[in-house]
Amino acid sequence: MIPLVLTGCLFKKDAVLSTAVVCPTVTGTAWVPNVAGIGNANHDDASIASYKDVYTVSSAPLLGLGQSYGPAQVVTISNIDMETDLGSNGSISLIAETTGFPASLSGSAWPVLVSLSDGTNEWVQMSGCTAAGFFDCSLIDSGGNPYCGARVGCGPDPAGTLGSVYLGTDGASRRARWEQQNSIGSSDYVTSNIFPNCNWSSAVGGQASCPFAMAPGNFFTGGKIRSGTGIRYTAKYILLTSNYESVTGYTAGVKLTVVRKKDANASGTSKGAVDLNVVLVGSTNIQDSHTDKGKQNLDALMEHVVSQYGTENATTTNIKIGKITVYEWACADGGDSWATTDVDAIGTLFKTGSGLVDQTSEGKALNIFLVSTIDYSGAGTILGISGGIASAAINGTGLSGLAFSSFNKLDTFNPSCSGTGICPVSSQENSFVNMGGTIVHETGHFLGLNHLSEAKGTTHDRTPDTPQCTTQNMLTQCDPGSASPYCISRATCKGEAQCSTLCSGTYCATQTACQFNHVMWWTTKSYSSGVGDGNLFSAQSADIINYNPYVR
Repeated sequence: MIPLVLTGCLFKKDAVLSTAVVCPTVTGTAWVPNVAGIGNANHDDASIASYKDVYTVSSAPLLGLGQSYGPAQVVTISNIDMETDLGSNGSISLIAETTGFPASLSGSAWPVLVSLSDGTNEWVQMSGCTAAGFFDCSLIDSGGNPYCGARVGCGPDPAGTLGSVYLGTDGASRRARWEQQNSIGSSDYVTSNIFPNCNWSSAVGGQASCPFAMAPGNFFTGGKIRSGTGIRYTAKYILLTSNYESVTGYTAGVKLTVVRKKDANASGTSKGAVDLNVVLVGSTNIQDSHTDKGKQNLDALMEHVVSQYGTENATTTNIKIGKITVYEWACADGGDSWATTDVDAIGTLFKTGSGLVDQTSEGKALNIFLVSTIDYSGAGTILGISGGIASAAINGTGLSGLAFSSFNKLDTFNPSCSGTGICPVSSQENSFVNMGGTIVHETGHFLGLNHLSEAKGTTHDRTPDTPQCTTQNMLTQCDPGSASPYCISRATCKGEAQCSTLCSGTYCATQTACQFNHVMWWTTKSYSSGVGDGNLFSAQSADIINYNPYVR
C-alpha cells in the first residue's frame, strides 16, 4: 500500500481536553429566548412527517483511491422502505457512516453512493470508474509531488446521455457535486445525499428547476420521487479509503440512516418550520448570556433568522422558526476547551457537542454552537461555518451542526440599545448585523445551498435563477449574459448599475434588483460602512431548502 493523501483534504485533529481545569463561577440567570413569531404552532404538522430507518452492513471490503473494482467491492443495501407516499414535496436522505475502520490503517473511508434505484429508475448513473478507479494517482504537482486527482470520464453520467440526479450540465460538474455530497476530500467520513432538493417538473433555460441535471429528460413521474405501496429502493456504496491508492484484504462496516420526509403540501403553500438547539459554548459566552445585554443581543440574533427565513422571504422560503432550546456547554463538561476552536477540529466539536442536546430533537432541530472564536488554520478567524452542504439529519457526526463566533462580545454588542426590549436593526452595529447574516447564510449551507459564485468567479451553483459573477470585481458586477432577476437587465448588468447606487445607502433591505442581496453570496455583503445586505432567497434556492428534512 502506498499512502497518498488526496489533494485538498482538510484532515481534522481531535482536541485534547485538560483534566485539571479550574472552572470559573457563572452568575445570573440563563437566557430564555424572547423572540416574536417563534413557537411549535409554526410547524405544519398536518401534512409533514418524517420517518427514520437504520440499515447496517458489518463487513465490506475497502477500496483504494486509484483501485479498479467490481461487484465484490460494492456494498448493496436492499429493501429500503419507501412504502409511504412522500407526497408532492417529499424527499429521501441517505446518511452513511463508516464503522469499524481498521486501526492499523491511517485515515478512514468515505462510504460513497454509486447507485440508487427505485426499482424502475437508476438515479446516480455512475460510469467510467470500474476499470481504473475513481482517482488517477499518477499525477505530479508543480512541486514534483505525487497526488490523486479525479479520473477524467469517471463520475455520474459523464457523457450526459443517461440522466443523473447530480447537479451539473457536464460530467465534471456532476462529478464535483457527487464528491461534495459524499464528503470526498474532507475528514468527515460521513456522507449525506438528499433527493430531491427541488421540484423536478418544470424547466428553466433548458435545465430542470432544481440542483440536479435531468438530461436527457425528466424520468420522475409527476415531478416527484417514486414512493408508495410496494416500492423499495436499493442503494450501493463503495468504501473509498482516504489515504491509499490501493488496499487489499481490509474491511469495515457501513451504517446507513435513511430519513424520509413526507410533505403533501402543494408548492407555494405553507412551508412549515425548523427548530433550533442553540448551544452556548464556554464560561464567557454562558456568563454573557446571563446579562440583560447578552439576552437582548441573543434575541436580536434570532430575530435575524426569523426575519430572513420568513418575513423578508414570505413568497419564497416562508420558513418559520419553531422551538428554540438553549443549552449551556459549561466548563465542567469541557465547554471551555471548545470555546476557542479551529476549523480543523470543528467536525469533532459537532460530533461531541451534538451528543449534549435532547436526542428526541435529532433531525428536527438544527444544532447551532456559539463559540468565542473559530481559528482558520492560523490564518485569522472566521464568523461561522456549517458542518456541510445539506448536512446530516442525525446527531453524533462531523456534519451535525453549525458554529459561529461571538468574539466574547455578547454583552457588549449594540451599546446604543438600552434597556431589555428589542434592539432594532437600525440601532445594531454593522458587525452584529453581519453576524446575524452569517447565521442565516451558514444555515442555508446546512439546508442544501452552495455559494452562488465562489471568490475566483470560476465556480458557480447550478440553480438557474441565481446570479453569477465571473469578473474580478465581485462586489459591483454580475454576469453580463445573465437573465437573473437579481440583475437589472442584460444591458445594464456590466457594472453601471451597482448595488451601492441602487440601494441609496448601505443597508439594502428590499431592493430585489441588487444581486448581492441573495443570502448565499460567497462573502460578506457589505459596503464602506460594513453593513450586510444579504437578505433574500431566490425562488429555486427556497425550493431546495424546503425539501430538507429539518423543515417540517
